[in-house]
Amino acid sequence: MVDRTQLPHAAAVVGVELDTHVGESAVALAESQPLLKQFIGVAQAHLQKGDREWREQIVLRQGSGRRVLMCACTELTGESDTPSGYVIVFDDITALLQAQRELAGARVLLVEDQPLNQELALDLLERAGMTVVLASNGEEALQRLAQDGPFDGVLMDCQMPVMDGYTATEHIRANPEWAHLPVIAMTAGAMASDRQNVLDAGMNDHITKPLDLNQMFAIMARWIKPSQRPAALPDPDALEPALPALSSLDMDDGLARCMGNSDLYRRLLRGFARTQADFSAQFDAAADLQAATHLVHGLKGLAGNIGARQLHDHCVALEGALQHGEPGSPAVRAAAAPVYQALQAVLDDIDRLGQ
Repeated sequence: MVDRTQLPHAAAVVGVELDTHVGESAVALAESQPLLKQFIGVAQAHLQKGDREWREQIVLRQGSGRRVLMCACTELTGESDTPSGYVIVFDDITALLQAQRELAGARVLLVEDQPLNQELALDLLERAGMTVVLASNGEEALQRLAQDGPFDGVLMDCQMPVMDGYTATEHIRANPEWAHLPVIAMTAGAMASDRQNVLDAGMNDHITKPLDLNQMFAIMARWIKPSQRPAALPDPDALEPALPALSSLDMDDGLARCMGNSDLYRRLLRGFARTQADFSAQFDAAADLQAATHLVHGLKGLAGNIGARQLHDHCVALEGALQHGEPGSPAVRAAAAPVYQALQAVLDDIDRLGQ
């Protein structure tokens, strides 16, 4: 730990391999250290001064070290500049990077039917040094396990066409060869009953959507042990330019879920606009409750991944309305209206970003 009494300048950033580095300021140090450029995610900013201390969750992402660090100091202390004698500690850097190192070299089967979710997960896993094989439903997953194995673990979406993740996992556990293969659910359900359903099907654990990178990699590292190690860990990406602020999108949140890869985030936004522009027409034309629920579930997951918080929350409310009424009922129509409005705001912002 750095002795704060010995700090010659405004602040230091303390983290993995950084505890001997003291820069001109927290800002200069964050912008100059490869580790902080590589780390993307939710970090705990621990600010100390004398007997007073604060804790707050902030998002550190590529291209925004100055703004994020200054905003954290301003919000937590009320001071407009980095206060003298402060130490900012990003506690979760260690845990996230350690989990990624433990997983590097693992061969993982990703079972996911939504193309944009596939793209996001593939990028995150491959950038952490894993080899990923993709399956689009449970039936295809069983084929991949039989033909393309062995695998070190399986990431299993729960709601998919053809064969869902629960049924696929039951088939996996029925095969003695795969009896101990780690299977981790990826589900938007965060209720205790959702977790119990996962365990009852034979899965080891579950990762909630939208993806929280700290949770995701920590749970994977708990169960998945690579059978081979890579010759070298992936190099950190180059610093990327910050994106402009958009009112309907939490850009920090969306970028954090992409590990700061602004190119990936832009691709996800464009894909979202391309695939969800006709959501309202599809929902109005949904033939039955199952079709309507599937549409809303998909939109909710995508909205969470791109940082469209308000749209995500309206989708949650619409899902709740569908549990008590049929599509076309007054209650469902009332719950759908704010979804349509929030979705249009997101589409308009994405269009502005592309101009």
